[in-house]
This record gives sequence, structure tokens and C-alpha cells, in this order.
Amino acid sequence: MRTYEWIAVLLTASFTAFAADALKDNVEYTTSIAGTYDSRSVFTNPAALGFQTNLNGVTPLGAFSTSLNANQNNDYVFSLSTGWLGFGIEHLVRTTGELNRYSFALGLPFTPYLYYGIRYAFTRSDTSALSHYDSLTMGLQLRAHQRFSLALLAEGLNQPTHNGSLVPTRYTAGLLLNPIDPLRLTLDINTYSNNFLKAVGYEANAEVEVARGIRVRAGYHHERRWQVGLQISFGFTSYFSAFEPQTPARSVLIGAQFSVKPYSSLISFHSGLEMTVNGAVGEEPVSGGLLGSDRPSLLDLLKRLDEASRDPGIEVVLIDLKSFPLGLAAAHDLADAISRARRAGKEVEVFLGNAGLKEYLVAAAADRIYIEEGAELQLAGLREARYYLRGTLDKIGIEGELFAKGKYKSAPETFTRKSPSEASKEASIQRLRSLEQNLFAFLDKHRKISRKKWNQVLEHALFSPEEAKEWQLVDAIETFPDRKEQVNAVFTDDARVMQDSIALRPRIAVIVASGDILQGRSALLSFAGSPQITYKKMEAFFESAVGDPLTQAIVLRVSSPGGEILPSRQIASLIERAKKKKPVIVSMGDYAASGGYMISAPASEIFAAPTTLTGSIGVFLGKVNASKLYQKIDLRKEILSDAPYADLYSEDRGLSAGGRKILNRRLDQYYDSFVEYVAKQRQLSVSKAHDEAQGRVWTGAEAQTKKLVDKTGSYLDAIEAAAERVGLSSNAFDYYVLAAAPSLFSPFGDGGWLKAEAKTPWPVASIAEQIHWVTLLSERPFLYLSPTGLIEN
Repeated sequence: MRTYEWIAVLLTASFTAFAADALKDNVEYTTSIAGTYDSRSVFTNPAALGFQTNLNGVTPLGAFSTSLNANQNNDYVFSLSTGWLGFGIEHLVRTTGELNRYSFALGLPFTPYLYYGIRYAFTRSDTSALSHYDSLTMGLQLRAHQRFSLALLAEGLNQPTHNGSLVPTRYTAGLLLNPIDPLRLTLDINTYSNNFLKAVGYEANAEVEVARGIRVRAGYHHERRWQVGLQISFGFTSYFSAFEPQTPARSVLIGAQFSVKPYSSLISFHSGLEMTVNGAVGEEPVSGGLLGSDRPSLLDLLKRLDEASRDPGIEVVLIDLKSFPLGLAAAHDLADAISRARRAGKEVEVFLGNAGLKEYLVAAAADRIYIEEGAELQLAGLREARYYLRGTLDKIGIEGELFAKGKYKSAPETFTRKSPSEASKEASIQRLRSLEQNLFAFLDKHRKISRKKWNQVLEHALFSPEEAKEWQLVDAIETFPDRKEQVNAVFTDDARVMQDSIALRPRIAVIVASGDILQGRSALLSFAGSPQITYKKMEAFFESAVGDPLTQAIVLRVSSPGGEILPSRQIASLIERAKKKKPVIVSMGDYAASGGYMISAPASEIFAAPTTLTGSIGVFLGKVNASKLYQKIDLRKEILSDAPYADLYSEDRGLSAGGRKILNRRLDQYYDSFVEYVAKQRQLSVSKAHDEAQGRVWTGAEAQTKKLVDKTGSYLDAIEAAAERVGLSSNAFDYYVLAAAPSLFSPFGDGGWLKAEAKTPWPVASIAEQIHWVTLLSERPFLYLSPTGLIEN
């Protein structure tokens, strides 16, 4: 038999709408099998449990209601659900006695649009005629559009026996319509298997949300006649009632439903959002495993601020900024989210402890900046720090025989020089000046700091709390807990509320490509807690996003200095294929350089922060020559071969003239291929791409003028641009991060041994990365930005 499709419901206010014999009657009414009612979906349609889980996540829910009338004055219903599972108890009073009915339900998705559910119920009663009545129910819900849903329910599929007779199966079809946003209409039609379509029952309802969280309902039931209802939600509770005024069935239903996530309401339970930002924040969300704690991603922070901006109940945001471990571009993204919250009418206050330029950049976007007594504000300006290993390698007898293509491709200098080349110095100074100019423009806009004053700040460099206040760099000296007590608000650390939509909304997938680009994961970098990008990992993410029918567009967050050529090109090709099916927008983080730029180039559109470091279009390759070390320790290696260059990459000897010629030929081929690829993807002439290449690193602001990126903008700007490309308005979509599933076999989680804020100290982590690249140089060419770090004193 074909699945009828169904109706929907309006309220949020009750449980079931069964009628017929005493054992199929239910306390609650004005509901529909096409609707959702939190845990009460156990009774209305178990298929709704699957949809609710996809909509709001695994959220513990509960409900209680009771019905009073002349014939049954002790009826009540209780239900619980979490995720796909639900349980319910009904206490019903009938003319022949009292009974308890116990229900167990499961709801799962077939697809993001189609859901199915099953419920098993049994009764217990002191009256034998009402006891041991077992019933099997199956339901479907089709939710393919925001304006309607369809449903089908079959109750008593097992055709249980009652009073010696088989109880027929009842079939119900339901429809929910949302012709305009405040109004929902529902219609349920039912019939029985023993009199199929010859006798039909029905119930119709209308619901209007007169204000946020306040709903008025009215309807007509073919047996109970007219009914009216009211539902009011606030905080973690939603109260509902229904009244049937016509005799002899005059009755009143009252109840409440509960959630660990607050309901959307005109009367907000929370009026403030509190956030803590510390060294645990990364570009990617990281599972803490069995023994650790999860580490939030940058997008987690941005999304919390974005949700608070859209919540009219949130009035104030307090941010305890202990430290910010990411770079200047990521700090710019967080500052942009704070600015958005302010434009939405929220008051944002940021609290600093010991803080540097990145933390101050974030705080400058707020309404007010506080600093703790005893803390220090360090505003000594930008510097570029880099390690040079040539002298160290000479002492142990190791030589880096490396070749770079591009005047400014200075990455090999780490291994081949004791100090930077003139070209490297030139590029670094120019880059620092561009960054400083963008930082000053930001601080001037948000804190009204003149150029003269900023120069004086750099001269002073270190500020006590009193000096910072005197110089008007902060507004007050106060701790986060003290200020929180003063603010007249009830705080939450999460501004998300229960969603109530007819179908899942279209969404934007966010894929994070953070770290070095490698063919396979490096154990050394994993130990150091360094993120890594592999083709296999990116392929799985893109296949998931492209294959998801709800995902309309993809945002690729690139925060990478580059890496190996082959996986870089493979990932770039992956993006080319993906964008033929769905738009791919790149948001550049702190770095999107060299190989990081290659994987960005084919995107539909590229966004970069003004302080992003990008470009570095160049190549280097070569090998490690350890012949002098081998002589020192009297280690010998014999290679037997008739081929002239079988020992080309052998570490026990230097390159011959012929070997150098071969490597330089490949270097030219790699470089020309890279430049031509950029020219093709960015629609530039090859000569123009060559001019902007040369291994030169550009800031995001400079890269826009070079047409290497399309726009300077934030992480959230890129997500909004992706939505606009597919015709989605700002409040009509969701966005989510695709993340690797945590491993049950890694008790230390996905972040390596160094968890949370206990990260590898600098320079230990940096040297670990240098060693990693040295070990690979004998095998693979690289697209890599100079291993530097932009930090403030």
C-alpha cells in the first residue's frame, strides 16, 4: 500500500490526536501527525523524532500535560526524548477503569527530506479488558519544503486483540501548510482498515504566532467539535493549553514542555552572552578524545557571536580574552564578528589580561575594553622572526643543496644561509609596513588613535593597567567576574535556541584546510600538535559536501603556508571538480601562500583579510647532503647501479653537475606550471601572473590590487557571499564545519599529545617543523612560504 503523505501541525502545544475506541484515545488534541512537538512526538508521530534531531541536534526534551473534563478528570501524559529515542507514559481514565500506556519510539532519517519512525506501546491495568494491549505504530514524514510537510501514520499494524476481537489498523494522513510565516494550517484525515475510506474522520487546525514565542490556535475535530488553544514559551519551558467549549465534551488541557536548549521567546530567559577565548582556539575543531577536552574552532566563536547578534533577547556580550593563539588575520575575523554584534545593537565588552597586539586588535572592536589589575599591555609593534640553520648544519656536517625559483622565494634560506638575503629583507620590510598600515587604519577607526599617538604608543611599548587607562587605550581596570556581577543580565555561553521550522534549511558547508599540505600525515608534526592537510582528508570532506542535498555552496577556509606540490595540485583539481557542481568560496586565514595559494586559486571567489599573507608563487626543491657528517662518524653507504643518476637523491653525497642540471630543469618546469595554473584560474595573462609571482608574499590588501584575490573581507563575509551566490538571504540558511570523526583509539584526541593550552613551546615547534621538511627534501619538491612567524614583542 502506498504511503499517504500527510498533514502538519500548528502548535507546539500538545501530544496526540487519536480518537476512536478507548484504547486509541489520547489526552491531548489540536496536534497533527505532520508536525513536531518535541518529546510529545512519541505520541503524535515517531518519525518527527528523526527530524527534530537533525534540526536541533541531540537535545534532551521532556513534556507533561493533563486533561480535565466531566468524564475523565485524572488523565495525564508524560514523555521524554533525546535524539532519535523517545519514551512516554499515559495515564487514562475510562468508564471501564484506569490504565497506563507505555510507549517506546524511534525516529530516523531516510534522507534529509524523508523520515520514518516506529512506536511500540503496551498497556497495564487492574481491569483485564484494558490490560496487555500491545500496539505497533509506524509513521513517515516528508519535509522537502519550508512551506509544507506531509505525513502518514499506521497505528495498530499488528492488529491486536481487544475483548476478543481484532482491532483494525488506523491510517492517518496529514498535511501542514505555512502559506505565510505567522500562519500554519493543518489537516489530518483518518480511516480504518476494516472500513477503509468508507468512514473518515478529520481534524483541522490553524495557528498564528502573534509574537515571538506566543501562539494562538483554533480548530475543529469531527467528534470533539471546536477547540481553541494558547502556547507561551520562555526560557527552557513552553506552556500550552487547549479548551473544547462544546458540551458534552467540554474539557481543558494544560501542559508544559521542557528543553535543555532555550525556546525562542519574546520573554528571553537570557539577556547576556559570555565567552572565554584562550590558547585552545584553533582553525579546526579538535576532539579531546576520551581523556581530553574539545578545542573550539575560530568559526565556533564567530558563530556564537553571529547567533547572539540575531537573538533579540541578547543585549550584552562579555568576552574574557585570555589569549589569542592564531594570527592577525584570524584576529581580524573575530574583531569583525564583534563589530557585527555592535551593529545589531548589542553592547560588547572585552576583558584583557596580559595582552599583545593581536588581543588588542580584537578588543578594539568592542564598545568597552577592560584590563585586569596587575596585567600588562604589550604594544611594541610587529616583527618577523625566522630561524637560520646553516651554521648549525655546518657544525654537524649537513648541507642543504636546495634550489628555488622566484626572486623572493626565500624558504630554502632557512637551510642555506646564516642570515636573510637582500631580496628577503626587502620583501619582509615591505610586508611589515603594509601590515602595520592596515592595523593602524583599524585602530584609528575603532579607537580613534591618531598616527602621532600610535607612534608614541610604539615608543612606550609596555603599559601597566594604569598607563593603558591614562593613554585611553582601555576604558577601565576591572576583572571579568566583577564586571559580570555588575551587569544586570542573566548570562549564557551559547545563544542558540530551539529551531521550529517545517523543513531543514539549506546550508553552507565549511571545510577547513589548516596546516602544511602533505601526501600523508607526519608523525613528527602530529606530536608537535601541528595541523596538516592531506588530499585524502580533503577528498572526503568535498565528497560529503557535494553529495549532501541540503548543502548549496562550500566555503574553503585556507590557513596554510603550503607544502608538497603533488597533494597541492590534487587538492586544487578537487576544488575545480567541486565548483562545477556547487560554488566554492575561499576564505583565507593567516596564511594562504605558495601551495596554500595553489589550492585557493581555482575557487569561484577568494576572500582575504587585509592582514592575510598570501601569494608566494614559487617553488623550491633539492636534497640534504650529509656526506661530511658521514665522514665524521665513519658511516659509509654503497649504491650499486648502472643508471647515471640513481643516486640523485641519496643523502650520502653531493650533487654532480649533471644532477644540478636535472634538478634545475625540473624546477623551471614546476615553476612555469604553477604560474600558468594561476594565470588560467585567475584569468590573468601569463606575463601578469609571472610579475606577481617570483615567490613574493603579499598581504591580503596588496593581493587584491594584484588580482590574486577578489575581495578583502572576513570569514563571515565569505560565508554570506557563498549564500548570495545560490540566492539565499541572510536569515535563510545555516552553516556547519565538516570535521573528521574522533578516533576511539586515540585517548589523547586529534590534537596530538599536546592538548588545549599546553602547546609545543616556540621555538621547539618551529624546529620540529624544520626537521620535518629536511627529512622530506630528499624526495619531493615544495610550494612553501618561508617558515616565519609574524608576532608582536
